Amino acid sequence: MPPKSVPLPAKPSKPYFFYGHRKPSQNRPVVYGGLFSNRQVLKPPQSPQPPSPPFDLRKWDPHHLSQNPSPPPIPTPHQHSKLSPIARFIIDAFRKSQYTWGPSVVFELNKLRRVTASLVAEVLKVQDDPILASKFFHWAGKQKGFKHNFASYNALAYCLNRNGRFRVADQLPELMDSQGKPPTEKQFEILIRMHADKNRGQRVYYVYQKMKNFGIKPRVFLYNRIMDALVKTGYLDLALSVYEDFRGDGLVEESITFMILIKGLCKAGKVDEMLEVLGRMREMSCKPDVFAYTAMIKILVSKGNLDRCLRVWEEMQRDGVEPDVMAYVTLVAGLCKGGRVQRGYELFKEMKKKGILIERVTYGVLIEGFVKDGKVGSACGLLKELIDSGYRADLGIYNSLIEGMCDVKLIDRAYKLFQVTVQEGLEPGFATVKPMLLAFAEMRRMSDFCKLLEQMQKLGFSVNDDLSKFFSFVVEKGERTIMAVRVFNELKVKGYGSVLIYNILMGALHKTGKVKQALSLFQEMKDLNFEPDSSTYSNAIICYVEDENIKEACICHNKIIERSCVPSIEAYFSLTNGLCKIGEIDAAMMLVRDCLGNVTNGPMEFKYALTVLHACKSGAEKVMEVLNEMMQEGLPPDNIICSAIISGMCKYRTIEEARKVFANLRTRKLLTEANVIIYDELLIEYMEKKAADLVLSGLKFFGLESKLKAKESAGKVPSCAIELNRLSAGVWLHPSAQLACFCFSLLLGPNMHSAVSGYEMIAFDPLSPDCLFPNNCGTIVFPDFEQVFVFGSFTEDETRSLLSKQSSGNSEKPVATKELQFGSFNVAAGGSLGSANGNLSNKPSSTNGSIEFLSSTSRIEDGKSRKTTTDHSLNTLQTPKEAGSANSSSSCSLSNGVKQLNAKGIDVTSVHLSINELNPLSDSQSSKFHVLESEIIENRDQNGTVDTSLGGSVRGDIAKEEKDPIKVVKNLVPRGLINSGNLCFLNATLQALLSCSPFVQLLQQLKLRNIPKVGYPILTSFAEFVSDFDVPSSDSKLKKKDTAVLEIGRPFSPVMFESVLKSFTPDVPNSISGRPRQEDAQEFLSFIMDQMHDELVKLQGQSGSSNGVRSSLVSYAEDDEWETVGPKNKSAVTRTQSFLPSELSDIFGGQLRSVVKAIGNKASATVQPFLLLHLDIHPEAVLTIEDALHLFSAPEFLEGYRASTAGKAGVVTAKKSVKIQTLSKIMILHLMRFSYGSQGSTKLHKPVHFPLELVLGRELLVSSSTEGRKYELVATITHHGREPSKGHYTADARYPNGQWLRFDDASVTPIGTSKVLHDQAYVLFYEQT
Repeated sequence: MPPKSVPLPAKPSKPYFFYGHRKPSQNRPVVYGGLFSNRQVLKPPQSPQPPSPPFDLRKWDPHHLSQNPSPPPIPTPHQHSKLSPIARFIIDAFRKSQYTWGPSVVFELNKLRRVTASLVAEVLKVQDDPILASKFFHWAGKQKGFKHNFASYNALAYCLNRNGRFRVADQLPELMDSQGKPPTEKQFEILIRMHADKNRGQRVYYVYQKMKNFGIKPRVFLYNRIMDALVKTGYLDLALSVYEDFRGDGLVEESITFMILIKGLCKAGKVDEMLEVLGRMREMSCKPDVFAYTAMIKILVSKGNLDRCLRVWEEMQRDGVEPDVMAYVTLVAGLCKGGRVQRGYELFKEMKKKGILIERVTYGVLIEGFVKDGKVGSACGLLKELIDSGYRADLGIYNSLIEGMCDVKLIDRAYKLFQVTVQEGLEPGFATVKPMLLAFAEMRRMSDFCKLLEQMQKLGFSVNDDLSKFFSFVVEKGERTIMAVRVFNELKVKGYGSVLIYNILMGALHKTGKVKQALSLFQEMKDLNFEPDSSTYSNAIICYVEDENIKEACICHNKIIERSCVPSIEAYFSLTNGLCKIGEIDAAMMLVRDCLGNVTNGPMEFKYALTVLHACKSGAEKVMEVLNEMMQEGLPPDNIICSAIISGMCKYRTIEEARKVFANLRTRKLLTEANVIIYDELLIEYMEKKAADLVLSGLKFFGLESKLKAKESAGKVPSCAIELNRLSAGVWLHPSAQLACFCFSLLLGPNMHSAVSGYEMIAFDPLSPDCLFPNNCGTIVFPDFEQVFVFGSFTEDETRSLLSKQSSGNSEKPVATKELQFGSFNVAAGGSLGSANGNLSNKPSSTNGSIEFLSSTSRIEDGKSRKTTTDHSLNTLQTPKEAGSANSSSSCSLSNGVKQLNAKGIDVTSVHLSINELNPLSDSQSSKFHVLESEIIENRDQNGTVDTSLGGSVRGDIAKEEKDPIKVVKNLVPRGLINSGNLCFLNATLQALLSCSPFVQLLQQLKLRNIPKVGYPILTSFAEFVSDFDVPSSDSKLKKKDTAVLEIGRPFSPVMFESVLKSFTPDVPNSISGRPRQEDAQEFLSFIMDQMHDELVKLQGQSGSSNGVRSSLVSYAEDDEWETVGPKNKSAVTRTQSFLPSELSDIFGGQLRSVVKAIGNKASATVQPFLLLHLDIHPEAVLTIEDALHLFSAPEFLEGYRASTAGKAGVVTAKKSVKIQTLSKIMILHLMRFSYGSQGSTKLHKPVHFPLELVLGRELLVSSSTEGRKYELVATITHHGREPSKGHYTADARYPNGQWLRFDDASVTPIGTSKVLHDQAYVLFYEQT
């Protein structure tokens, strides 16, 4: 046996000493002897930093930031024990300069005599600052006689990629080539490997393309790496293109090459292509093993492609590959979860026959599959086999069996299984007892229900918490809400109940529209001494607002504030909306501010309401810009936004500008005529209320309240107030302003003088006929005196001008009425239904109190809300006579009735509502917020003439539109169209359009118009076309779904479209009597829609303007551009193409919003119109119309995108997404079956399924709250044939009674929905429901 070798002691590293000194030189200073090597880089001492206190948002003040912000952390280089002395010297030079490049670093580096490329690579390998590394690399390259080698280039590439500068690293091949060092395959391999490790598939393909440009052909292993990276990142198409290059280079595939492609094709669901690759793999004698097949099965199971998974299983058996346990278990689990439990059970028996050890998980999957399939008996048999095999069932298996037994009403057996779980100590939970509780409740076995609860309590269950989970589960389906309330009524007698259960039931009752029952639960909760929480009060607020009891809703809000809690966002929104409806605008705006200050992300309506308030300072144009932005975000103006416009304009601008905004909304059909009238009345009332508050503030400022109370106690106030009402008939004043006026008369006495604040204030006797009231409550004018008392806030010049105007009149002549400004309030412009003389002719009632903000708290006191009544007539309109009395003009009856919200005065103290008892004389004001359609309000002036204006700027075409007769769509008798030769594309398109009822209505209106013969070929053709269709006779009118009798007219030839066809195909000589070729129906549809839109805009321009300038669908002027802030506070630069609407675009038109987000740049959004949507159906994943719509809005990555802010070198990667911003009434979906390439036109015969009812997913829309997402199918166009240039077109259209008809040129036949829903449709027509 040889002796054991004794390890030699390690030799200590011998330091290098330099004795003497070198001669000084330009690049190297004097270096004295000493220890030069083996020195360590000393780390600066790090003192432990004290832990920073937690951030408190409430204490954060952005205006007082720290004056000495902490410097950014200094990057520390990687420590490497094997660095050479020169490399350590360079790193120390970087450290001394705080890792910033500058003269100090250059000075230190110039001490080195020579720098080698290997030294540069050594430094770059440990450097973490990419900027410093690049500067050093560039400095080294400028040294005399220096040349970089591959090692230094590679080190720089690693350094840049390590620090996130991979795009810069991709430019190194060009740098190498410019410096006379052409890159090799190794440099590209490094870049590809770096991108592949970070899953940057597109960058891998970018480097590969660059590699081809340099003329370098990758080897097999590099091709495999490229394709694997592309497949893993989901770019299968690019991987297949690389594979084509692979074969073009004459390389031979390896097994891993085939497996990369097979995995990618399996992920994409392309089983046919995968089988082709598998066959090529067999030809190359590279048969896949069991692991490869198992990987394919696992991928297909994860994608849910069970049919293709079974095909792979058959291929595996064909190759004679014996499946292992993993393959069996994966396939059985996928089949059971996919609803094919019987096939999975067959494989399970095959496993048992082969003697494969079956795990308990496989039993559990099969049992769960049988339970879902309703085969509880088979599931119980498997449980027995599981126990006989020596396994012990786990809790999940028992839960599945209990749920299945409860579903088939075997509740007693389920209860026995529950007892087994208890006996075996499996610790059952709520998931175990939930099915039994539900079954007992549905079967009304409440005694067993309570026994189960008692047993749960003995087992340590938290019964109240589990009951809350149970009721939450029950009310998920709205139809079970009543059952939940019934169960709870029986449980609370036995002492079961909690605040959380009450909250769940109240919320469920509110969702199902049972508000009264929800409020009764709330009252019952308080009677049983349960302490409501903030969620309870929030639910109560919503219910009270819907019950139109704003007073109680305000009380609930106060209760939440008293508890220092915050209401829910839904409660904030509901209460704000309720306050806006009753005219309490100040309280509503305070709630808006309170909500945005208390919640993390408030409603977008609230955010825009504050934006509108701020925009009112700049005028109506700025407000309309904000409203346009709202519409782009899918938020039409509601009560809150309109109330914000009223508040902002009354505070910062005038009534006229507010009316300008409302008139614009009415023109754009965002407000109805009735809503404009209602908001106009609210605007006047709010302005007068603010003016009255200003007058009352003047009383308080002069300290006259005590004298007022003394006069009130003497009993003189009521008589004077009544007399004031008599004197001011025809010149209506707000009640508070009236009260302020006679307060001055009572305090100062008749014909008395009193000097106030430097002015001689004239008192008056309200019983004297010499007292005149002008058309505003801002001045009091007396003909016998020259002095005037002015209420309001004016500049000195305005006051002097006002006094000079009022005093310049003749004493024998009544003083003319002037328009005065209360600060910035234009009161004289407040006439809603004005007469010819400009005075207020309508006397609306008002609230008997004013809105005050006395504190900064957010508490609402009790107030009386305005109750809802129904009134079918307008208030009597008052018109002043010359003698000062009033006449009542005849009132107009409303045909549909107006639901009015009568408000008893609600005073607000900083969102604090209280009752004001000062003025008991005024009636409550009716605020109309319901739709008024087709009413014309006529006002008579004092001369007896009729004025149909609405006051302010709300005039013009409203009455004109209401006087027009209501157009009713007349059903047309279906007729076939004769095909004289290759005209089926025309016939099918026209028949599909006739199935759209809005379009038929438009054609019937065109038939009645006087359309010029020249310049309008589309309109004249359609008008003549629809004239050839008859209306069904009275005895043949069909009821819904009545298809026993069907009236069909005789076919005719659409010769009126000959001129249209000549414009569509000018190269075809003979258009209508026989054509030499077939045309694309979708192209023809787009052509006639575009032309018809242009002609409608042109026709409208000739009738509405004098210049007759032709307009088109999209204006080519420079688009508007502004920055918008959308959801989650994301900003985007939005460009909107100028769109001229027409009657056709109102039917088929919508808007798309395309957003491009480049790295380092703000998102750029473009809003553009559309008349039909083109859907790509070529990807393999598109199997239904929903898949095509999802692909349409899926994000798309743009390589080589040039950002506008980056200049010429700003090529970056960007992401583009397209979503629908505005939905159309009729949505036309074009399935792109035809493609045009180098081989000519081809047709895709791919089956694409579509439903009768289409619901657009919220992910397709810009705003998730957009309504009208549900569409119904009304027509389809189908191309029959193998080639696009040949074949035949037919149309399927829905008749008004619900019967589907197939139009095959002159043939019209009824068909069933099963024939309609084929999978080869070309164009789909969906109508919004």
